[in-house]
Amino acid sequence: MNQSTSEFMKQFMATHKNFRIVEVVSGFCESHGPYTNNRVVQRFEDGTEKELPLLGCPECRNEDSIREGVEMMKDSRVGLRIEEIGIPAKFASCTVNGFITTDSDRKSETMKQNVKNKVILFVNGEIQSLALIGKTGVGKTHLITAALKALAREGKSARYVNERQIYREIHESYLGKKDLPTESQIIDRYSNVDVLGIDEIGRSSWTEHESQTLYEIIDNRSMNGKKTIIAGNLTTEEFMGKYDDSFKRKLGAILCSCSWNTRNY
Repeated sequence: MNQSTSEFMKQFMATHKNFRIVEVVSGFCESHGPYTNNRVVQRFEDGTEKELPLLGCPECRNEDSIREGVEMMKDSRVGLRIEEIGIPAKFASCTVNGFITTDSDRKSETMKQNVKNKVILFVNGEIQSLALIGKTGVGKTHLITAALKALAREGKSARYVNERQIYREIHESYLGKKDLPTESQIIDRYSNVDVLGIDEIGRSSWTEHESQTLYEIIDNRSMNGKKTIIAGNLTTEEFMGKYDDSFKRKLGAILCSCSWNTRNY
């Protein structure tokens, strides 16, 4: 037993009279070698006793504590950046693991799990671009925001935006106000972030200028190897027909059909 653990146990036993050490036992950790543990018994007011579980390798426990601390710091960092990322409050607590795939309809359940798996691959870096296409209320925004949070947790810069907001910002830039970004700055903002999530695609009036703006952003991201995830309330046929081959090639997205029946998001 290392000195710090030994001193801790002495202090603990001195202040907790209902606990007693009955034996010192030896153990062996494949990572850290031999160690010792105390077998501790807790005595209750009715006279009964209960032996507590052995604590195991102290070095492993220390490493686990460090890992937990790092994970807590990551969570805290992302929590502070939710507003910066642009995630709506409704979806601030969404996680990829929290996306429910169970469904009374077997076909829907299989489809949900397949899409969830694709999002996991996107987060893990095995997919560069992803498009979630399907009807409203099935959880597409949940998955986009969860993916952005997961990547931000690993230190990536991330931004969530719906398509119409991009064009609104562009239109406002023409007002000439000094405190507003220029069109070029807006395009750079969405081009340069490590991970971009564009929601509600296909719902704008889709003018020639809007289509060129979106193409420029996607082209810039493609040229610089940036990750992009988009979602829209379109059928696969509508998506394929609305966006030309050049845009789809630059986007390079794996298309995921989100057409399951249950609407619970």
